[in-house]
Amino acid sequence: MSQPFTVHQYHPYTAPGDAITQQMVFLRHAFRDASIGGEIFSSVNYAPEAYQIRQFVPARLWDCDLLLIHHSQGNPQLDLLLNMPLNKAMVYHNITPAHFFRHDGEMSRLANQGRQQLESFRASTSLAFAVSEFNAEELRAMGFADVRLLPLFDLKPSTVNSPFGPIREDGVRTLLFVGRVCPHKNQMQLLEILYYLNRFGTTKYRLVLVGKQDLLYRRYLDELIHLWKLEDWVEFRTGLNTVQLETCYRAADAFLCVSQHEGFCVPLLEAMRFDLPVFANLRAAIGETLGNAGVQITSHRSEQIAECVDTILSDPKALEVILNSQGERVAELEKTQCAAFAQAQIRSVLTQMRFPEKKFLELPAEQQQT
Repeated sequence: MSQPFTVHQYHPYTAPGDAITQQMVFLRHAFRDASIGGEIFSSVNYAPEAYQIRQFVPARLWDCDLLLIHHSQGNPQLDLLLNMPLNKAMVYHNITPAHFFRHDGEMSRLANQGRQQLESFRASTSLAFAVSEFNAEELRAMGFADVRLLPLFDLKPSTVNSPFGPIREDGVRTLLFVGRVCPHKNQMQLLEILYYLNRFGTTKYRLVLVGKQDLLYRRYLDELIHLWKLEDWVEFRTGLNTVQLETCYRAADAFLCVSQHEGFCVPLLEAMRFDLPVFANLRAAIGETLGNAGVQITSHRSEQIAECVDTILSDPKALEVILNSQGERVAELEKTQCAAFAQAQIRSVLTQMRFPEKKFLELPAEQQQT
């Protein structure tokens, strides 16, 4: 009987609600269900004890068949990790370009460092995983020889029953966006769209912004809210638990995203699961995530986006078509955003590493891409 496989994971920073932390926990559960052991290690951990995150100590990593190093920004421990005589692979979550952090010297430094460190990964290991085909293509263009996909979470068949209600009792429609309040998420333009909607739309709109906040950017948004007299129409929410976040999705009339950089954008998928019409600009990986679903916006002019949102939300037949397209896209993604796909991907790699003389296990064609 062969020794069980072990896969450890590392990211410099872990916290509740953090997308990378959530993926690591999901992967650990998926691997353990397939009898693959392993722990999650972090240098700076703010996650509760229930997450079972281990403090990074190099000596604790020696017993694994594979070390997954999650990469999204500069990693101060990377040289140490890459020099350890272990099988290792990067899990690439994309790196937000540094120019979005001109107001934050430390975040700008980490973004630049993270991009420079991609070369260190390429020189140290031929294997990398990506959380989207958009990210995978970036790595292939850089010369990574073997890039494969890993899911972000287990998208089980939805049991959500949240029918669309066009206008709430107060006669105000609610627009929702979920994502860190920071420049590349572009909440500034969401405010501008809200301004045009409430000035020219057929009804009044409110905007709910959910996510951790970059304090300097939040001050800038507050100035715009005051300038455009939107104080009564904008609500910021942070630190929400799962139930509270689901309540936001259920209470909204539409999900609006004009983010300028996304490596996947999980909230788009969450919105579709809640039968929430999705309006999104096609930037970065957003087109890949949506497939043929939702309202895919090519204009970057706020007044045109506002007109599009107001017109479609006032048309029940258009909404029915949109929601049907989103349901079909969710069903497609259930094939790859799931524990079974993660297990198949990692087990094929581990088998090749331990038994290199055996033919590599190929996945079915429909599971090769998201």
